[in-house]
Amino acid sequence: MVYLRLIFLLQILQSVATQGKKLGKAVYVLSVDELGGKVAHVNYVPASMQVKGLDARNWASEVAGILGGKVKYRMIKFRANLISLSG
Repeated sequence: MVYLRLIFLLQILQSVATQGKKLGKAVYVLSVDELGGKVAHVNYVPASMQVKGLDARNWASEVAGILGGKVKYRMIKFRANLISLSG
């Protein structure tokens, strides 16, 4: 049940990221799963910003570090991550 809830949550976040992709905008969306102690987050970086040095993978790693967790799950379509929070 928890796994299905997380998959559903990531799908919602990816839907938001898709809207950013359609607009050609960099997007970062987060959602907290308080019951599971996790933060799901998805980002998208358009090619126009990648050439300027913005990297989705590095962005996700920086956010994970700020939140005090580490990336445990990644999806390929967008940079989707699930962070387990420590503490």
